[in-house]
Amino acid sequence: MATPYKKLSIRKFAKHVDNSTEESRYWSRFKVTKFAPGNTQVLSCSDDKTVRIWDIPGQEPVSVLEGHQDYVRSGLIHNGDPRLVLSGSYDQTVKLWDLRTNTCTMTLMHEAPVEEVLLFLDDRTVVSAGGPTIKVWDINGGGRVIYSLSNHQKTVTSMCLNSMHSRLLTGSLDRHVKVYDTKNFEVVHGLTYSDPILSLAISPDETHFAVGMTSGTLAVQFLKIETPSKRVKEPPKPGTYQYFIRGFNHSGSKDDHVIEAKRKEKLAMYDQYLRNFQYSNALDAVLRPTTLPILTVSLIQELILRDALTIAISGRDETSLAPLIKFVNKWITDPKYMNLMVDVAQVILELYSPVIGQSHTITNLIKTLHQKVKDEISIQLEMAKVIGSVEMIFNGGALRNKKQK
Repeated sequence: MATPYKKLSIRKFAKHVDNSTEESRYWSRFKVTKFAPGNTQVLSCSDDKTVRIWDIPGQEPVSVLEGHQDYVRSGLIHNGDPRLVLSGSYDQTVKLWDLRTNTCTMTLMHEAPVEEVLLFLDDRTVVSAGGPTIKVWDINGGGRVIYSLSNHQKTVTSMCLNSMHSRLLTGSLDRHVKVYDTKNFEVVHGLTYSDPILSLAISPDETHFAVGMTSGTLAVQFLKIETPSKRVKEPPKPGTYQYFIRGFNHSGSKDDHVIEAKRKEKLAMYDQYLRNFQYSNALDAVLRPTTLPILTVSLIQELILRDALTIAISGRDETSLAPLIKFVNKWITDPKYMNLMVDVAQVILELYSPVIGQSHTITNLIKTLHQKVKDEISIQLEMAKVIGSVEMIFNGGALRNKKQK
């Protein structure tokens, strides 16, 4: 069975104020008390501008943090490191203290008297309330402001977080309670009360929260605050504008007839040139080494059908004419493309025969073409002789068979 702690002397705690022995004066100055991890120490914040850590068994302060210039009305001990303390003061600052040295390691300027400070579960995000403004700080990022919220019209007096820290509740003298989604700090719910609000708290199961007001009224209200994972968005009703603009991500129901939208295929570059009657550019686009020969042949056939082959070949310099002649040289001996390549070669010779000798590259390519044609003719003649000989043999054999019958 745990041994109960001794009662701390009120006179010893009164030293936190100004060594007064008057209990009423002590309680009017002593604003915040919170247990430290382990429950052997207590954090206190007071109007004497100090923050103190008290040792309960010893009944003495073990740390006195001095540096604020006005009343200290809020404070807490860091969740991840109990040696760090946060405090908020009416001097418009939030200070981060290190109990190992009892010094301030970071000062955040809220620019209004600070009424409340909170620390998130990630141990790096701090929320401060002062005036009508709520500020969210990243202390690991050098104390930069992540969000600055001004949804209240008067001073925000109190704040609290739900158990998962997914919701932030704020109460203000404007008689409103705001509920924020901590993912983006947007207001997702709001409540209005009859009197200015001084304090609020939420139950661990997040089904009730209590609000204390300046009139002395304590209001306990039922409110189920759903987490984002539990929230179910109702589908829009048919016939409404929201139903009409559901978007491409709408999957529909099983009975819906779905018409799939077909995206328009992007035309190849040579097709785009053909559509714009840029025949020379279209031919250049298919004369690249990576293009399949069947595409080049198909485009040449299309140019012939359009009576535009001469237009596509004419007006070329040495650089743009050489790939075309190389292509003709490569495929003019192929039986599938021979007739078409002969037509292209004739157009090239008709257009460029007067200037062939002016370019060494073009001249060599034409000579290669001439030699290929000459070799092909020789092969054709030899094949004709072979075919003639074979036909004579077949005919002689047929006559002998006929005589024998």
